[in-house]
Amino acid sequence: MAVSEEMKRLLGQRISMREAHYIGRTCLGKIDESLRGKIELTKGPLENGFSRIQVSVLERTSGLVDQMTFLIRDVTGLKREVDDNKLVYPMLSTYENRSNWNCDMTEEDCQKIAEAINGYLELFQSEDLHQGQQEQEMDQSGALPAILIT
Repeated sequence: MAVSEEMKRLLGQRISMREAHYIGRTCLGKIDESLRGKIELTKGPLENGFSRIQVSVLERTSGLVDQMTFLIRDVTGLKREVDDNKLVYPMLSTYENRSNWNCDMTEEDCQKIAEAINGYLELFQSEDLHQGQQEQEMDQSGALPAILIT
């Protein structure tokens, strides 16, 4: 699977950005009308694979507002290696336009990563947009709004 397809699988429809576009190891989208988000798989020093996710908030005309790098291992924890049964830090390796994880990345792991990224991105969303997304999530899940639960 190509890196861009792995990014789509990892983030999918879970990210709180609109109009998301996947280009290589990067996802770009709108946070609100003036802010854009950039999510990128990155390597650490002396690493052969992608072990980090760098999230940048960009103002449409002024440039970088803020940036944070998540270590994938801090979000998912140690995982069992695919070929061996030892514990490893999750890392995505690429070779000739193909990518593979050194461990099994479950749907639950993808959800944890998306929640960590969304927690950061939501700090920069306008209050109206953030509340609208929460209402949309409740409608999709069938959950009752918190103000109705007593």
